[in-house]
Amino acid sequence: MSIGKVAGSLPARFFSQGGYDVVSPLPMGRFSEFLFGKIPDPQPSISRRDFLRGKKDTPEKPPEMPSVKRNDQPKIAEETPKEKFSTAKRGISRRDFGKELSAGLLTAAVSASLLGEGCDPTEQAERENVPDTTSRYEPKPEQKILNPEQKHYEQKEREFFAFLKKLETFEHSFDTRHSLSGPNDRNAMQIEQLHDETIETFMKEPIVAQVITAHELVAYHAAQGRQTNFLYDIYERLASVRCHGIVCDTLTTLKDKQGNLIQGHAKIANTLINPETDYFSIFVEDYFPKGDDIQPTEIDPRIYWAFQNRNFVQELRNLLSTIQATLPDTAQKEGQAWQNNILRLYEENKLGEIVQVINDIPGGKIAPEHADHIERLCNNTKAQEVTNETLEETPMWNLKDMQADFKQLVSDPFFRKICIENKFTLAETYSLAKSVINYHADNPGDQKNHDIIDQLLAARAIIQEQEIVGPNTEQFISFVYRPRDQSGLTEPKSDPEKNRQFAKMAGVPESGIHIASNEDKDNDGGGKQMRDRLSALMEHSKGKTCLYFDTHGALSGIQIDTQGNEMTPDEIIESLAKRFIRCAKEGKPERGNLQDVTIVFDTCLGYDIILAMRTRLDELRRENPFLAHIPPEDIGIPTVVSLANAGSLLYGKKDVSPIDYFVTHGQSIKDGMTGKFLLQQYQPDNYIFGDTAVFAPQYGAKDQIMIEVAKRKQKKDEYSLPLAA
Repeated sequence: MSIGKVAGSLPARFFSQGGYDVVSPLPMGRFSEFLFGKIPDPQPSISRRDFLRGKKDTPEKPPEMPSVKRNDQPKIAEETPKEKFSTAKRGISRRDFGKELSAGLLTAAVSASLLGEGCDPTEQAERENVPDTTSRYEPKPEQKILNPEQKHYEQKEREFFAFLKKLETFEHSFDTRHSLSGPNDRNAMQIEQLHDETIETFMKEPIVAQVITAHELVAYHAAQGRQTNFLYDIYERLASVRCHGIVCDTLTTLKDKQGNLIQGHAKIANTLINPETDYFSIFVEDYFPKGDDIQPTEIDPRIYWAFQNRNFVQELRNLLSTIQATLPDTAQKEGQAWQNNILRLYEENKLGEIVQVINDIPGGKIAPEHADHIERLCNNTKAQEVTNETLEETPMWNLKDMQADFKQLVSDPFFRKICIENKFTLAETYSLAKSVINYHADNPGDQKNHDIIDQLLAARAIIQEQEIVGPNTEQFISFVYRPRDQSGLTEPKSDPEKNRQFAKMAGVPESGIHIASNEDKDNDGGGKQMRDRLSALMEHSKGKTCLYFDTHGALSGIQIDTQGNEMTPDEIIESLAKRFIRCAKEGKPERGNLQDVTIVFDTCLGYDIILAMRTRLDELRRENPFLAHIPPEDIGIPTVVSLANAGSLLYGKKDVSPIDYFVTHGQSIKDGMTGKFLLQQYQPDNYIFGDTAVFAPQYGAKDQIMIEVAKRKQKKDEYSLPLAA
């Protein structure tokens, strides 16, 4: 499930930081500002209480955030072009980026790099108020009288738009040849094929030349007081064929006539790249950042969300003032009281109560979009508070040492060569880097990176071909959580019937589909009945089985009712152990082998739940009298997927579930959901929302492959669950 899916608090007893130095925040290099903008100091310059009371004695006013149009992101008051220019664009579609670029976001950076200091064509354009009516794929009509410079750039512009049209035609031709209706129909193999055919057809050098042309055209029109979309146009078109990494590589390596890197590209790229949609799906053969170019938010997406839209207080005040301004003069007094009440509840952190009093405004209900905006602010505030808590208590990739190791590995020539040869995206590359570092942490010694990478890639290759849910799946067992949470905040609705339909379409027999929900009539308030029901379903499953948990997650387990009752990691793995024992006693141990089980945690903190399950499985194999004398490979180890990495929530969008994504993105559902889909298609597009981790069975390993960073020692055993992706 998505934002805020954490059941209960995060008890301090689960954590021990062990003296590590937590990054909050790290200094960032050139690429940091290039992509996400400068991360603000994590300590607020003024308290929520003081701000609400109108104090102004803060040393530096926090920057306002940009306007957004995503359904699941707040709409934030517009700021001036200069403020937009320096603010990281997050949660905004590429289409919205284009509209902002139309307002002149690129102009100052490009003109400063090509026209020299002291020129601010953005402000000049504002004063002259000269609109740009150029369509994105057609040049403007030729003027009657052109000087040589105008003719030169007019010709460049015509060639540029002709190139974009050729790209568009080529893409449509590809979809027609493969009987695809558009980008959402392409599977991972087709996406890779389209990328390669684009490079083969248009060649990289001419593509780079057109990116440079776009850069020059922006500068030229800026000098004339016009704001244009050329860079946005080529970025959007190349992103559609998955070649947008070429834009990033070109802009970050572009040099002046003296051979120096041109300044200002950080601001240019900051208006183009959206980490929530494009960035982590870049193929590393097109753009592969090194060491200092990689910023903390890329390594640990929690940092991105901890600072995302962090100035909620100011945003709420602006929104409430906007709403009050729409009231008639006779209702202003009551409107002010309504506004003060909401601000008081926010100050007291009574976010659920805010949702309940939204419509207590004089004169009736407020506009639905305003109510949704306030509710999103409350949800985002809650999620941000929990994120900051997890960053402190489960630092993991928020540790300086871990980030330094990550940057060093990604800069290693052999590692880079392997990732390019395997046609990895940035998300896949970062996932492999984390796997290698975790292996080293759990297996101190002289084992070389070469050997570790080969071992992990072998495990990954097996996972890629593995069916998660499909025609060979005999049992699909899913628990879906649907209500409001305990604070009263409305949650994105997961739909039990949607999961049932997905399983049927994927080829699971009707008799093997079992969907449970906290809304079921037979679910008691104490959770015991649902716990027993789920345990029985797992224990009596046979053959290839998928368990799909779509609910809240906490370190202590998954939530199964509105009272916060949980099913613990121990209870899940013990139920699966009973499955094997039951089948073995019936003389068919192979029907109960856990290697035929795949578990998906569509929950917050799923990674941490898996670690607890792994520890309990190791204990059962040693302590259970029946299991102790059976070879571990005969018992088996399940494949386990967590949509959230260590100490992480699931963030950002309501359709982050692989089931929603799978139905609408790029694979014939009759073929089923495979590991290849999760690793090569789902993960790159959703890395920033949780950083998916896959645990694969591996037999014969002498030590654990993974260990928690926060000094919580894991028991070691000959058989374990190494991180494969």
